[in-house]
Amino acid sequence: MVKLLESWGVVANKDLVLDTSGIGTLFGLSEVVPLVSNYEFHAIVRDMREIATAFPLARSLETKSVDGATVDKLFSTSSNSFSTTELGSAQIRLDPKKNKQGPFTLAVAGSLTTKGSSAESGDNKAAGENKDKQGRFVVVGSSGWVANNILRFNGNRDLFLNMMNWLSADEDLISIRPKEPEDRRLNLTRQQMARILYGSVFGLPLIIIAAGLSVWWRRR
Repeated sequence: MVKLLESWGVVANKDLVLDTSGIGTLFGLSEVVPLVSNYEFHAIVRDMREIATAFPLARSLETKSVDGATVDKLFSTSSNSFSTTELGSAQIRLDPKKNKQGPFTLAVAGSLTTKGSSAESGDNKAAGENKDKQGRFVVVGSSGWVANNILRFNGNRDLFLNMMNWLSADEDLISIRPKEPEDRRLNLTRQQMARILYGSVFGLPLIIIAAGLSVWWRRR
């Protein structure tokens, strides 16, 4: 797969991107889940300004020029990120002098043009004609960003659907979709429901009546 991506102009580095900004901790994420809010002007991400997405255990990507392929960057990490190649160690120690500092590219999108041949028949004669075939591809440095436990994080779902729509050449469907309302239920016991009932039906009116009588008594 790595060699195939290189033939398309995408280099997947053997590293791990760490987010040291501390913003991920506000969402319960660790340093191995980089947050992204810096997007390019590609059709996939043009409507995702200031919408955060998360990519667990991500590796950085690089692009290079190859014949027949056009590759564009989609988004990158912030400058408060580092990459490490010590993937076999249980503990990761960052050294700003040794570890490479971001921003790092985490996703790219590209178009690939290949030459094919097709046979056309006419007047009982077959003629071979070369035709160029075009395709699209998207490469993300993380395979876990569409898992069930992270797909619902902020803009991950919209980003995934935008990629699918772009790959199928349905750019008109690329958008930021409204969030589904969360099901927030209040579970109460019978005693709690009784307290709320008696407090609202009898308690509050009695307090108001008592306050009124107190004011009336003082003004006598």
